[in-house]
Amino acid sequence: MRFLGGVWSFPGGVVDAADRDRQVPGAQGPEQAAAMAACARELEEETGVCIAPDARALAPAGRWLAPALSPIRYDARYYAVACPAGQEPDVSNSGGELVAGAWLTPGEALSSWRRGERLVSPPALELLELLDRGWERLSERADAAQRVQAEGPPVWRLAPGIAALPLRTPTLPPATHTNCYLLGDEDIVVVDPGSPYPDEQELLWRALDERKAAGSRLRAIALTHHHPDHVGGVSALAERYGLPVWAHADTAAAVGGADRELADGERVELAGDPPRRFEVMHTPGHAPGHLCFVCDGTRYAVAGDMIASVGTIVVDPYEGDMAAYVRSLERLKSERLRVLLPAHGGPIANPDEKIGEYVAHRAWREDKIQAALDDAGQELATLVRVVYDDVPPAVYPLAERSLLS
Repeated sequence: MRFLGGVWSFPGGVVDAADRDRQVPGAQGPEQAAAMAACARELEEETGVCIAPDARALAPAGRWLAPALSPIRYDARYYAVACPAGQEPDVSNSGGELVAGAWLTPGEALSSWRRGERLVSPPALELLELLDRGWERLSERADAAQRVQAEGPPVWRLAPGIAALPLRTPTLPPATHTNCYLLGDEDIVVVDPGSPYPDEQELLWRALDERKAAGSRLRAIALTHHHPDHVGGVSALAERYGLPVWAHADTAAAVGGADRELADGERVELAGDPPRRFEVMHTPGHAPGHLCFVCDGTRYAVAGDMIASVGTIVVDPYEGDMAAYVRSLERLKSERLRVLLPAHGGPIANPDEKIGEYVAHRAWREDKIQAALDDAGQELATLVRVVYDDVPPAVYPLAERSLLS
């Protein structure tokens, strides 16, 4: 699915026209009635559990806006319901919309999240933690937690020791944000503070000040590579907190130096209970000094611009290397990663499948180039129209660069 595909969350969906016509006893207004009707309908469609669309059966459990790292954002209302006697949730009722499901206690779900076994949507994670503390005053506590999230910097926990803060950057459309990642618990490494905009930088500073107030120590800024939408806030952040910059030697050369040059195979250990360990992987191709950071415990990888869940990856012929890029993709696939955390868009929960699609797409495009060279001569403008006949003409300038690579 385009919306959080491969991510564990609660049953749900969108309000449709029929839901707006349902009568829901006890609902406070038509908007709540439509949401409750949709909740009952989606629950039955996805799990087979049948409940009456009645306010007495649907206890409000908060309202959350999907984070900006998601390609599609929903304003979602959650409801707690009692599973009727004799019924058992079964996602085979979903007709293939859901590929897996589990009937768990909140504590069991949280334990699997901590081990990296399940990637849980950020709002669902907040709710699981609320549920794990009991059902009393759930609606009130969920509303309070949502207000804290809405009023604070938009930091979303994706795994133990890994959080994302999407920041608006001058990146290539359709992407609008670059994910800045905060690695660690007691020690914090900031990966790719890419926004040059003061208001976005202020969001990051607020998030880091909150971490410091809670006892964390800011240790360094780490870069996946040197492109402007990844380094736009580095100087301001380094100056504000006195932080060193870590990067690959090629990236350091491109940005005017680094305090520590990271090499392939290095391990960065960050203090905490437990400590967090990240392996440095040199993955050139998109950029000569491109790095990924792989968490030893969860096998989640901060992947920079190796892959994206929003848009695509451009390999520029003047600094990129298409053959090296494909080799780096194949290396990532060999690492048996659980989740890829890209710079643009939400987490990718099926890394092997997604990487396979990327490699196959590059091979398909190469075949089209070869055929076009055989049939249409070698004028670049002609080649682009033939090889990229599946994209609108507005994309041709970028397509020319990829074609040359």
